[in-house]
Amino acid sequence: MKKTFIFVMFAAGMLSLTGCGDEVQNPQNNGENPENNTEKGMTVFLTSDDTRTSMDADRKFYWTTGDQIFVEMSSGNWVKTTGSEISDDRKTANFYLSGALKEPKYNLVFTGSGSNSATQVTIKNEQGQSAWNNAEHIGTSGDCGVSEAEKQANGKYTFSLKHKAAYLMFQPYKPDRVTDGWKLMQIEIIDADGKPLCGTYSFDMNGLSNAPTSNGKSMVTLTCSGGFTLPNKTTWETTKSSIFAVIQPSGSETRNIKIRYTIKPTISVNNVADATFTITKEFSKSFSVNGVTPIRHELSAESYSTNIYYMWDAPVGEYYWKGVANPPVILSTSGTGYPENSSDSRWFNSFVIAPDPASRSCKDMPNVNAMAWYLMYGDPRWEGETPWYMDGTGAHIYLGGIWLKKWELIMEKPVGSTIIDCSISPVGYNGETAVDYRSVNMQNDPFPFRIEDDNYRTKGRPSASEKDRYFFLPAISHVDKGQLSTLHGCYWLSSPVPNNSTNAAYYLEFAANYIVIANNGSRRCGRVVTPDWFQ
Repeated sequence: MKKTFIFVMFAAGMLSLTGCGDEVQNPQNNGENPENNTEKGMTVFLTSDDTRTSMDADRKFYWTTGDQIFVEMSSGNWVKTTGSEISDDRKTANFYLSGALKEPKYNLVFTGSGSNSATQVTIKNEQGQSAWNNAEHIGTSGDCGVSEAEKQANGKYTFSLKHKAAYLMFQPYKPDRVTDGWKLMQIEIIDADGKPLCGTYSFDMNGLSNAPTSNGKSMVTLTCSGGFTLPNKTTWETTKSSIFAVIQPSGSETRNIKIRYTIKPTISVNNVADATFTITKEFSKSFSVNGVTPIRHELSAESYSTNIYYMWDAPVGEYYWKGVANPPVILSTSGTGYPENSSDSRWFNSFVIAPDPASRSCKDMPNVNAMAWYLMYGDPRWEGETPWYMDGTGAHIYLGGIWLKKWELIMEKPVGSTIIDCSISPVGYNGETAVDYRSVNMQNDPFPFRIEDDNYRTKGRPSASEKDRYFFLPAISHVDKGQLSTLHGCYWLSSPVPNNSTNAAYYLEFAANYIVIANNGSRRCGRVVTPDWFQ
């Protein structure tokens, strides 16, 4: 159903909405001329040009075929109109009611397309749109409004509907560099504090009740029929591709909102074909009565270069796949051209022996003791939603990584220590005493610094208010003899393993069900070296 709003104050100035989409056919009128309906015992309620109930990307509202209104004949006595005629441009509508009314003014309400109650409105928790910019579903999703109709000299009553719900207009897009073929499947709108966004409300000339009378829910799911192909930013700026939802107004109260976009790419997700992934955005905002809130999010996946792979402490710039045109970037695939012996400039550092630290590409990575402090007091959190891909994959999407508290916020660490020179470890998870693992090889059965399963996996991404206290490491796997491993994160540390000649170095490894400092890392493997990521 579509109606007009006279409307709407949001951000800067007046907001109007439009509902593009399929042509709407005029309803049957039994062959009668609307101009003569007052003579046939009918009263006409005529909308002004800004009283519609569907919207478009310019925030203009339009009427929809089948829309009806309720007229208050006497106090509490509401009568539904018996017919309607929508103009070809859907900007105006005539509503018909049997009998010749005499009062100069009448209250009227719109409680949603197909509604049979003048005193109740349901904002649906499941809403659906058929195509970009087609907001015809708003009338059945919870749109509602009130007006006072005034009698004109010709016997007709004119009115302009004042809408009483709140409206969201999503305009998501992706950057040009992200792979084509991303389809937006649905949008979940979630109140992070569990407050209702939808439900069944009592309704009067003041609008919706402050809270649902039944079926209150804190999440609205908006389905994109068949999936909507996400536009690139440059295309979006031209098309203003929009998706619309109806929610309960919050008045002046600020709501903490999560928006979860479900995307289906044409390529695999974590090596699974025909799979989806989600991107979550968070913000805080109030949603006014009759307000239309534009929500514009860039939906993207972080891309990483294969230049971050090194053999342990190889010379800076001599990364694992240097000079190789098409290194493997899809899990469990192999490549050629990797370094195979010490004559290759990309070979690992075989001259450093513990307790001396790395001196080339790995010298600014955390040492083994600092990494132990990160694990013990850095609140490691596995988060399986953040999408990313390696350059060259055709953007095969991978999900997941860990969040770690920033070094400066780990209060328990030794005073004055840095991630490079930290001289002692904390007490291990298994009760081992604090030692300097640059000089002492840690036992590996069990490892003193290993978290398993739900000890950290269920914590997930830090909240919006906490996020600046953490940094993120994607689960980028290692390469061994040109073979890309299964999905888990592998990051070199700057510390060689003691009592192991020149064969091994410590590294950080993590996945959805564990995180560990390992002491069996062959220096010839290609693992991630990114000092700037550790904070």
